[in-house]
Amino acid sequence: MGLHDRDYMRGGRPTGNGGMADNGLGAMWALIGVNVVLYLLVPATSPLYAQMALTNSEYAPAQLYQVLTAIFLHGSFGHLFFNMFGLYVFGKLIAPMMSAGKFLGVFLTGGLLGNLIYLAVFNGQPFILVGASGGVFSVMIACAMLRPNEQFVLIFMPFWPIKTSTLVIAYTVLELISQFSGAGGNVAHLAHLGGFAGGYLFVRIF
Repeated sequence: MGLHDRDYMRGGRPTGNGGMADNGLGAMWALIGVNVVLYLLVPATSPLYAQMALTNSEYAPAQLYQVLTAIFLHGSFGHLFFNMFGLYVFGKLIAPMMSAGKFLGVFLTGGLLGNLIYLAVFNGQPFILVGASGGVFSVMIACAMLRPNEQFVLIFMPFWPIKTSTLVIAYTVLELISQFSGAGGNVAHLAHLGGFAGGYLFVRIF
């Protein structure tokens, strides 16, 4: 099987008669577009960035609306690229199976829950939190639940395809280890884990 024979490297398979507009593919591309546009229009040095990011300090406590707005900000091009690449790779597998509303629901549930958990745990400490990672991790766990047997070829394991379910479970374990060992520097592993939880709950409920 060649690389382009794999589902996540091809165009989505729309359901229904209306094509992309009838399923989550349109929502996926809209989310990517919004994140890219805001990265270009709201640089990390702008006052608006400081207002939209989930920030907490003794002088400026976090605002509840920032739990949402921080999802759509990124601190660097690399941060944006890897989040959007992950959203594309995993989103293309499940978006055709969902309505636009449900795909948005998966993404936003993970992003919001991840940020809320991070805020609740670290509310007494200064921090700045931005990024769509919680939403992307939510889409990842949804993909593992809905398309568990899809296979990925990793760059460092080119001869051993790995199933979606195995890949996401392994990544979750790494996130847990990183969170509780203190490794990972400035990466908000707890928000990622919150994203996993949000995606799992959304798929189970809806």
